[in-house]
Amino acid sequence: MSSGRRARFGVGVLMMVSMASGLAACGGDADSDEADSGVSSTIDLAAEEGDVSEGAETTTTTVAADSTAESTDAANGDAPDGDGLDQAPAVVVTDTSFGAAELCMTRDDLVAALPDLEVGPYEDQGPLADTEGVTVTNASGDVEFYALAIVGEGPKLSYFLADTPRYQTAAGVGPGAELAVAASVYGPATLSYSIEGESREYVAFAAGPEAISFRTGTGPQAGVYVTEEGYNETEDYDPQALIQGIEIITFDC
Repeated sequence: MSSGRRARFGVGVLMMVSMASGLAACGGDADSDEADSGVSSTIDLAAEEGDVSEGAETTTTTVAADSTAESTDAANGDAPDGDGLDQAPAVVVTDTSFGAAELCMTRDDLVAALPDLEVGPYEDQGPLADTEGVTVTNASGDVEFYALAIVGEGPKLSYFLADTPRYQTAAGVGPGAELAVAASVYGPATLSYSIEGESREYVAFAAGPEAISFRTGTGPQAGVYVTEEGYNETEDYDPQALIQGIEIITFDC
């Protein structure tokens, strides 16, 4: 990939990845919003003004990862029994895959790997700036996840994102999980957002997976920030705020 294209993509998606990686290195990662499931059928990928929740009761949550039964379940690869976690059937998200769908697959590869799902046509404009790729839906027509590539860098798909509660880590953490529950599994949470990254808010956990990003929404929806600069970070947040999205990416296809 040319340095110019990588830099341009950084304003859209690479900013998200660099934030998440930086937080993980410091002991954190970064994602939440709606009521009940807290998850829409389509990922909210555009920054929207007036999206900041006001008056929400907040707190700093620092639950040790090994202090609850959920952490035992996580060690065994089971989903913890916590509010906001979708129990079954789950699609396990790893550093490189959403279930049978693996990063760097082509659309044809996805079709073969996902016989029970519908892989849409390859579009030259994805839901994020500077992306292209496919939308994967289920038999009901609901979006399962997006499989994307950087514009001009296809046909291999290097970026997967989902807001469906079925998509979880092996520890059972994914969209729909309360931050307090996720923190009981992965340790203290750090939230952040960057104006350059379209103000997408992410949450990272001290012992969370470094290559998997969790999104809480657009703008400071879950966190309470003392700054409003280009990049903002906090450990003060609403413990009942929900993870809204789960994402993986590679630049090595």
